[in-house]
Amino acid sequence: DQLAAIHASESLNQWDMNSPIVEALTFLDDVAKGRHRHTWRPWRQGPLEQRAAELRAKLLRAADVRVPDVEEIMTKTNKFSADIVDFVMQSAGENTRATSGRGNRERQDVKDVILRQTYSEESRSGGRNALVMPSDFAEIGHSFTGNVLAWIKVRPSGLLAEVLVRFVKQWNLNGKLSLSTAELRTFALNIEDGHQSNPYHNLAHSIDVTVRLGTILNKSGLADYLSNYSGNDGCITLLAAIISAVVHDYQHVGLSNHCVVEEGLEVAIKFNDQSCLENQALLAALELVRDKETSFCAHFSRAQHKKLRGLIIKMVLATDMGKHFAVMTAVQTRVLDQHCSSDGRKSVSFSDFNDEQMHNLMQLILKAADLGHCGLPINQHLQWVHGLEQEMWAQGDLEKARGLPISPLADRTKPGVLWGSNQVGFFQALACPLYAMLTTVAPGCRELQEAVNNNLDFWRQHPEAPPVEMMKKLTPTNRASHDSASSRVSPLPSKASPQDDEVEFLLPSGIKPGQSRASLPILAESTE
Repeated sequence: DQLAAIHASESLNQWDMNSPIVEALTFLDDVAKGRHRHTWRPWRQGPLEQRAAELRAKLLRAADVRVPDVEEIMTKTNKFSADIVDFVMQSAGENTRATSGRGNRERQDVKDVILRQTYSEESRSGGRNALVMPSDFAEIGHSFTGNVLAWIKVRPSGLLAEVLVRFVKQWNLNGKLSLSTAELRTFALNIEDGHQSNPYHNLAHSIDVTVRLGTILNKSGLADYLSNYSGNDGCITLLAAIISAVVHDYQHVGLSNHCVVEEGLEVAIKFNDQSCLENQALLAALELVRDKETSFCAHFSRAQHKKLRGLIIKMVLATDMGKHFAVMTAVQTRVLDQHCSSDGRKSVSFSDFNDEQMHNLMQLILKAADLGHCGLPINQHLQWVHGLEQEMWAQGDLEKARGLPISPLADRTKPGVLWGSNQVGFFQALACPLYAMLTTVAPGCRELQEAVNNNLDFWRQHPEAPPVEMMKKLTPTNRASHDSASSRVSPLPSKASPQDDEVEFLLPSGIKPGQSRASLPILAESTE
């Protein structure tokens, strides 16, 4: 009788067990049907009801309420090709579009692709103990324009370790956390060995990302705040951030997550198709952290180990472009909406952040560092974009050879990444909102946002291929890496051979410099 009375009590019956999304849908439905009257402004009742109905319908058809309908937005403008729209959706729209099934394709062990040598013996001939350093390396952590592609020519081995140790010393983490720089170097050199010589996702990229992440932390004031935070929690956060940048593309195979899943590689099976490359990097890198021979934190307490590991996992997983909008939404709702005014002018105090908000911010910063070539001087930016295009075309060759659908922008017979209108779509949909958000929470990084906007202007002025003179400068340093990367990723030769002319080498097959964009689909069809 007593239990029956409890279950029948009024207080239990008043429990609200609806999820927030159900409550929002119910409220919007009530507004749309006129159940909430605009008694003080009755002339606004009609537009209010219409807007509520539109929002409710949008929520109901959304695959993920954290993700904006980028496809609809980009398609409405009628300015972007289907390829760049598909690329944005496939890269950053996790779960927003169904992927084709794998069928009964043969499973390939990921080790066939992953376990490749990072450098040839010739590139290591100088030895790791060489003390030659780039002339502008002293500016590390204070400039967003460092040319890592030039640095790595001067110091092809051991540079990632030097970058890691330099930031650790800048922030005095070696003193506050009793870190051995020798152990840090050993760890970083092992990470170097696991980087593949892909045209884009290679050692130089990880160095570039690590340098930029450290620079963002310095210029935002976060490094100073965290390194002086009471106790060692702030220092652990800084260490996790810099280690995350170092390892985020460890053992990257030069393929996208989408391709890895479609190909049915072992790494996709191992991680249930979820952030496969990022999870592989974490699995291998954290094993090095645990290994006594390569660990730099064996003396940490259990709580310190847990904090370090947890934040590294969160940050590296955030670099999966499939989680792009989820990360952006988390920062907007959990950080900016709580600490900034609507125009973003209210200064942000890091001391107001709880642990979850600080972790959201760190994820955003690593993402900004990961895409940071968008804010480099235009000649450097073009080099990185060119490398990305070569890597994606090599992936397209593999997909074609396997009988798989060719990923967006991966078909070398069509305009690829190094095509102005495609870059404009990428910048407007993904890059510019990211750096605008970063600048809102870290005004000290405004110069990075301005550089991104400048490069967007460049691509708007060159909607097709960049100027011939600029493209010629890219060819000599990248031809060899492109040829070797294509042969590594796919055991079958590419059916589309590079053109003899240095400029045509950088363009899709059958497309000449200065060719009208309107004729491209016909050319692509005839090439096939």
